[in-house]
Amino acid sequence: MKKELRDYLNNFNLINYRLTDGSNIIANEKHYDNESESFYISTAIELKVTGRGNSIFIPWILSEDDDIIKIHKDRVIASASVIDDIQIQYHRYLIKNNLQDSLTDDEINVILDRLFTDDLDNLDNAEFDGGIEAIYEYEEPKDLEWRKKWKPYDN
Repeated sequence: MKKELRDYLNNFNLINYRLTDGSNIIANEKHYDNESESFYISTAIELKVTGRGNSIFIPWILSEDDDIIKIHKDRVIASASVIDDIQIQYHRYLIKNNLQDSLTDDEINVILDRLFTDDLDNLDNAEFDGGIEAIYEYEEPKDLEWRKKWKPYDN
């Protein structure tokens, strides 16, 4: 992933909430209000685990991405920041949903691959001009030449 994209994604405060009804949602937490004892979030999606152990994202509440959703603290069992991999999958999901009406699935996949593929991930496919050996030429240490001439233990 490009540094610019990583910096942009780090601007989001993505939190994973486990709710009392058993649902598991991921959302951008805007703020917590002490007076109303509520979390204010946006762009909430639900993480569903299938019977095979796979997980998928589905819409949690049908609203605009910028709409603020209020969750009272009594409905939250636990919350935690999401790991990097989930953060990337979350943003891929949102981008794909936003592009679905405008592009084909193949076009969307090309865009997502270009956005989220790190150049370091593709080093096997890259061509180098000489590589490390062109930069650093190996020279045998001088003490090895001396050792070849002086062999005190060879009789």
